[in-house]
Amino acid sequence: MELTDQLRAIRKNWWIVVLTLLTTLGAAFAVTARATPEYESTLTFFVAASSDTGTALQADEFAQRRVAAYAGVLTSGRLAERIVAGRDLGLTPQEASARITATPQPDAILLSAVVRDTRPERAHAIGEAIAEELGPLVQELERTDAASRATVSLTVISGPTTPTSAVSPRPALNLGVGLLAGLALGVSLAIARQVLDRTVRTPEHVRAATSLPTLSTITVQHRRRRRDAARSDGLVAASDTGSPRAEAYRRLRTNLTFSAATHRMQVIVVSSPLAGEGKTTTSCNLAIALAESGRRVLLVEADLRRPRVSQTLGLEGAVGLTNVLVGQVEESEVIQQWGPNGLFVLPSGTLPPNPSELLGSDRMRALIQRMRQRFDVVILDTPPALPVTDASIVAAHADSVVLVVRYGHTTREQARLAVESLRVVDAPLAGVIINGAPLRSAGVAYSQNDGRTMPRTPASPPPRPTPAGPTGPTGPAGAAPAARSAAGPGAGSGGAFLPAPAPDGGATVGRGADRGPTASD
Repeated sequence: MELTDQLRAIRKNWWIVVLTLLTTLGAAFAVTARATPEYESTLTFFVAASSDTGTALQADEFAQRRVAAYAGVLTSGRLAERIVAGRDLGLTPQEASARITATPQPDAILLSAVVRDTRPERAHAIGEAIAEELGPLVQELERTDAASRATVSLTVISGPTTPTSAVSPRPALNLGVGLLAGLALGVSLAIARQVLDRTVRTPEHVRAATSLPTLSTITVQHRRRRRDAARSDGLVAASDTGSPRAEAYRRLRTNLTFSAATHRMQVIVVSSPLAGEGKTTTSCNLAIALAESGRRVLLVEADLRRPRVSQTLGLEGAVGLTNVLVGQVEESEVIQQWGPNGLFVLPSGTLPPNPSELLGSDRMRALIQRMRQRFDVVILDTPPALPVTDASIVAAHADSVVLVVRYGHTTREQARLAVESLRVVDAPLAGVIINGAPLRSAGVAYSQNDGRTMPRTPASPPPRPTPAGPTGPTGPAGAAPAARSAAGPGAGSGGAFLPAPAPDGGATVGRGADRGPTASD
């Protein structure tokens, strides 16, 4: 992981750094506030030795060896008993010994004692007791060494000091340590989260996991848009033509158009690795964007398990694809027009017990061939590719297959497995769409409306046509006339509309591609 990647991880996960920093600072403050203040009194002894038979050098060497031994005497129970005896310290010998720390300095022939206590006057009193009792105790111990004729003396050269301020806790030091520890821990966690994150977030992740290009990165809807919009279905409204989401779908439309050089774009299958990744919303918005460019578009609700297209577009979906495939109705009776721009929808219809068999049937193949003759683009919204095989079955009839993954939700392994399952049936994979990306990750600063300005006044919503007739469901009063009015002169008496075949025998994407990319592309 390079330095730039680490900096990017820190910037993206800044909240982890801040949260960790606040936590460690809060812990340091709590420890400091709850700690009992402690005071220190220090004193230093000079250790001198003399010998009747040795030289001065030998006496110094003897004193150096004795300094380490006297450090043990300072913390011994015998000295502690002398300290508490006859003094009102309120301590036992063991408690007094625990408050004393010895620091020998053999090279300098010095011995330091540090007394730490929660009461400054008691720390000073213990220091004075050490100064009084250590020398006599050492003389007593040295007299027991009959073989030695050396004389040792301990002289207090400093202390005991009188504490005036607490040495512990130290707020500045504790908070400084908490600050540094919080920064180090927060940065480590931010980088670790980036390293351990196996979800799809960038086109590089898509390329590494699937070897496919990223056709577009669809941003999330801005909070103000979600609050002000009249709908919550995820569709790009007519008033949002300058929003990042609308621009992303136009970019998707353009990329699909120019990908027709390698993959035909007349029949497009839209799927995803798992449910909840936005394939239905993507299918609907892509169909709307293609219809706005002047193409005749049919959106087929081919998810016969959990259909959502009809609900998203506000259409009646009780009769549709399933009923056509079993021969109950003709497609001309159940295809509905949505909006004024040439978008037509074939709902799912009755949910069947055998969706895979229906989608792989000869009738489904024949239906797609008929739709090729009547529409410029046919988009099939299919179930997720990993849980069921429906998408792979339908992909056999498609010219292009588009996989939708959700930013920060779909793992790279899931994307890879979905692509592999589609490649098993030689599906013509065109690319991947990253859905639900944050605004800052999609580079949308140049758009004329980034979602933070007030939208234009929306136009009146299109009528909600409902197929009517002998074989279709009956809609509310006035729905069928409205549908026929929206469909134009080609509408049938059933309230649905099916364009006539093109004079050349087959309409393909060339209708839109021959013109070249439009201004909106």
